[in-house]
Amino acid sequence: MNEFKLSLSGGGFRAAFFSLGAYRRLIELDFHNNVNLISSVSGSSITAGIIMKELAKKDFSDVDDFDRRVTTPMYELGRRNFRRALLQRAFLPRLSNLRPETLLARFSRLFPVMLDKWFFDNKRMTELPTRPEWVCNTTNLNTLGRFRFSRNSMFGDKLGYSFDMNEIKISKAVASSAAFPLLFDPIKIDVRHVSFDDAVENYRTLYLTDGAVYDNLGSERLLQGELPYIIMDASAETTPWPGKYRPHFFSKSWRIFTVSIDQVAKLRSRIISRHWNSRGIQLMNAETTAEIIASQQHYRRSITEEGAGEIELPEYDTAHEEIEQLLAGLRTDFNTFHDEEMDLLMWAGAVRIDIGVKILFPNSLPFHLWKEVPSMPEIDLEKARAVLRAGQKRRIIGGFFQ
Repeated sequence: MNEFKLSLSGGGFRAAFFSLGAYRRLIELDFHNNVNLISSVSGSSITAGIIMKELAKKDFSDVDDFDRRVTTPMYELGRRNFRRALLQRAFLPRLSNLRPETLLARFSRLFPVMLDKWFFDNKRMTELPTRPEWVCNTTNLNTLGRFRFSRNSMFGDKLGYSFDMNEIKISKAVASSAAFPLLFDPIKIDVRHVSFDDAVENYRTLYLTDGAVYDNLGSERLLQGELPYIIMDASAETTPWPGKYRPHFFSKSWRIFTVSIDQVAKLRSRIISRHWNSRGIQLMNAETTAEIIASQQHYRRSITEEGAGEIELPEYDTAHEEIEQLLAGLRTDFNTFHDEEMDLLMWAGAVRIDIGVKILFPNSLPFHLWKEVPSMPEIDLEKARAVLRAGQKRRIIGGFFQ
C-alpha cells in the first residue's frame, strides 16, 4: 500500500471546507485508506475531528456514505452563524453564565460545549481509531511552543509526553486547535493531575490557542519518518491595503496578527521545499490550478524513474482563475458561509489533492480514476463571483449579527 501523511492547514471555515473537499476526493479515488496520519490545524481540526469520530464507528463505504455522515453536518455548520449562536448561548439565563469572566473567556468555555452538542457527543480522544493516526495541533502559551493531542498521548515542547488521556474530549482538542485569538481567550487545560515526562515547570493549567499561531501548516509531525506527505495549505495570499484605505482598530489588530502568521507559514514552506521536497508536495489554495501544475514540473521530474520520462497528468480545468483567486482571499470567520462558497472551496481542495495523489503515486490508480478529474460545481458562476467578492471582507463585529 502507498501510504502517506496528510496535513490539513489552518484558515478557519475556509480551511475547514477546503480540507473537506480534499478528503472527500480521497474517498472518490478509493485512496483514503492510504492515509497513515492526519495532522490538522485550526479550522481544519473541526473537519478532521468529525472524520475521525465517524471512522470510530466504521469506515466510509463510498462517497454517498461520507456525504451523509460528514459533508452534510459540515454544511449545516457553515449555514449557521456560529458566532451568533455563540453569543446567544453566552447570554442565556443560566447559572454558569453568572460567573465573573470576560466575554472572550466565556466564548472559550462554551466553544467545546457547542462542539459536543453539534458533533462530538462528549466522546473522548481515546475512543478514536488507531488508523489513521490523528494529530490535532495547537499553540501552548505557557511554553511558547507547539502542543498536540492524539488518541493516546499529548505532547508539548518543554513538556514532553503525557499518556493521561482519559479526561480529554475530542471537543476540547478541537477547540484548543481552533481558538482564534480575536474571538476566543486561550482554552484552559487542567493538568494538576497530569504527568509529563520532560516538563521544565510544574504547570497547573495550560493555556492553548489557535494552532496556526505556531505552525499553520501542521508540518512538524509530518516530517518525522520516511513516509511521503501531502500538505493541503489553505493559507491566504496577503495583499497590500488600497491607497485610500483607512484602517480601524480591529483591522489594524488583525493585520498585525496576519503578518506574523503569514511570515511564519511562508518561512516554514520555504524550509520544507528546500529540505524535504523530495518526499512530499505542498498544494496551496493561494495558487491557481495552472500555477500548481507548473510549479510541480521540477518535482514530477525528480520523482520519475530515470529514463521513464515526465509524468503526464490528466487535463484539469484551468479556466476559472478569477474564482480560484477569490477563494484564496475568502474570509476565515466562523460566521455564515454561502453554499457557493462551500461548494467552491470543496472543489478547490478536491482538485489540489487529486493533483497531489497523481504526482506522488502515478501508478496506483486504475486508468478510469487517473483520467477523471474533479469538475466545477454546477452553479451560477456570475452569482458565485459576486458571493466570493462579498466574502473577502472580514466581519469582526458584524459577523455576530449577520
